[in-house]
Amino acid sequence: MSSPSSPSPRERRILREFRQGVCDGLKAGAWYESYDGLFPFGIRPHPDWFLFIKPMHHEQKSCLLDDYSPSLMSLEHRRALEPTRKALASWLKYSDNGFFHISGKPRSGKTQMIDYIAYSEVARKHLQTWCKTKRLTQTNIFFRRMGDRRETSCESNLQGMLRVILWSLILDKQELAPRLFPRQYDSDPPDFDEDPCVIDDEEVLLAWDRLAKLDDIYTDDKFVLYLDGLNHFKQGFPRMLDYLKQWVLARPLDVKICISSRGEVEFQDSLKSYPGIIMHEVSQADMLWYIRWALLHDDEDYAARYVTNTSPLEREELEQHFLTKVNGSFFLLWSLIGRIKLTFKDMTSRDAIKGFVDDWMQQYEQGTLNDDFDRQLLRESYRDDPPKLPQV
Repeated sequence: MSSPSSPSPRERRILREFRQGVCDGLKAGAWYESYDGLFPFGIRPHPDWFLFIKPMHHEQKSCLLDDYSPSLMSLEHRRALEPTRKALASWLKYSDNGFFHISGKPRSGKTQMIDYIAYSEVARKHLQTWCKTKRLTQTNIFFRRMGDRRETSCESNLQGMLRVILWSLILDKQELAPRLFPRQYDSDPPDFDEDPCVIDDEEVLLAWDRLAKLDDIYTDDKFVLYLDGLNHFKQGFPRMLDYLKQWVLARPLDVKICISSRGEVEFQDSLKSYPGIIMHEVSQADMLWYIRWALLHDDEDYAARYVTNTSPLEREELEQHFLTKVNGSFFLLWSLIGRIKLTFKDMTSRDAIKGFVDDWMQQYEQGTLNDDFDRQLLRESYRDDPPKLPQV
């Protein structure tokens, strides 16, 4: 989007106030509460109950984007993953295929992978190649189920998805607000302190239509959307995907969406012609990469003690033990290694680490983990796929 001249300070103030009013209207009353401070990208909506937008962010290296390192990956693994690496890099740099679909079973690493791509400098450089002279706008949306309170109908259907996407786009790019919601902007003057902005469902659909059709939105800008966790919605996958495809197909040169799913048939049917990854088919190599990076490269002090206290054979045994215990769950692997490094920094021998892994996994499977970190882990992971607890 370009303008013939720079806006005056008054015009900028009005635009900021209007953006805030529209964002409040998109939140559908008490749907969201403000949440600040814990996200690498600043403020994001934090609903009272059903969903919140937050990636499980951590600094992570990935075998699918980072340069090859013999200390992190064998040449055999590297060759096996080369087609997937090329597909992802090509989609980021050159492709006008609107979607990249990351599918996989629960906790196979989909969120971590989308999170990593969204914040990867390698991915950003690839996307800058795709953008050429245009500006790159990245919007990262990670849906999570939160709490046990009953969700509203708005949160669990198409309207919930569209409102959150529009909310995030406008928050990142305030110039979109008057273009997508002209009726509210044309009120003279828009005073949302006295008369709060109300955006009904029909206006949300009209705004989405304008997002696809208005040429001037894309004069100087390209958009990349990272979208994870739609499986938490309870209805309407085909319709949600139709609306996403409407945007992508209308703007094939200017919009890309990296999206995850658990392999639901609606996603497979709708996105079968687009490139992607089946996560649990590549995650073992990526998990092995992550184990080695986390234990040997992330923290120099910890890595030095770990190398001193273990032999190469013992480190290889530990790597395989981690992989066996987490059984394809990147979520559990991330949690386990984080637990060891953040809480038990002196745990650097094979026997100590192996004993902790065995004990922690047993407590996890029994549902008896008992400190704050572990209780949050239980709440997060049991919500969709609870372990079988022993009968008392």
